[in-house]
Amino acid sequence: MSATCNGTFKDTARNIVYFDNNMVRCDLLADDGNWVHNIFKFFPQYEYYNVNGKIEWTNCRNNVEINNCSHEHIERRYKKVSIQRCLENLTSDYDEWFEIQKQYNNCVRSKCIFISLFKKNANNTFNNQFSVDETYWKNKYYNSLINNLDNYKYTDICVNLYLASDLSHYIPEFLKYTFLNIFLMKSESVGAGPGTLWRFMHINNKIYNTVFVCDID
Repeated sequence: MSATCNGTFKDTARNIVYFDNNMVRCDLLADDGNWVHNIFKFFPQYEYYNVNGKIEWTNCRNNVEINNCSHEHIERRYKKVSIQRCLENLTSDYDEWFEIQKQYNNCVRSKCIFISLFKKNANNTFNNQFSVDETYWKNKYYNSLINNLDNYKYTDICVNLYLASDLSHYIPEFLKYTFLNIFLMKSESVGAGPGTLWRFMHINNKIYNTVFVCDID
């Protein structure tokens, strides 16, 4: 069957591969005759279409318009709110989520990398979403972090690690890294929240003139 550049993705794609809990990888034919590589999460309740080599789906634009124009990119469809504003406007019900229980300051540099370590459902599945596969989590996250710390070579950049309270038993292991500052959080992280936000907490700290925020793996 020859592909065309408009229609449902199955009719306009080649090299369709399903992997990792309904992720889809495929090539879509564009208007100029080129094949465009796409990766997306497949939800069976939606229809997926090829629009000039890009995946769109039922309600992907959410019927949202700005100045009478519909924007395909989510950052153009919703008002931008700073991380600082989000953190400053937390209600008292959530304050403990961002409270630091104890900190270990080993190093101060003008440049800093912010990372956070917490337990979550490392397979990102929707079933039993708050369970944790210990072996998978340790291999993918903890061991990856240790490997990165063991091979760290930046003498002019320190690292801030924001650590979930239920992982405090790893602190002795982390203390040997002299470039690492450890912030033990008062709370755990339920899934990815609020753990993914901890690494943004000090992004406006004036002691740093350059900040990098990244994943630990």
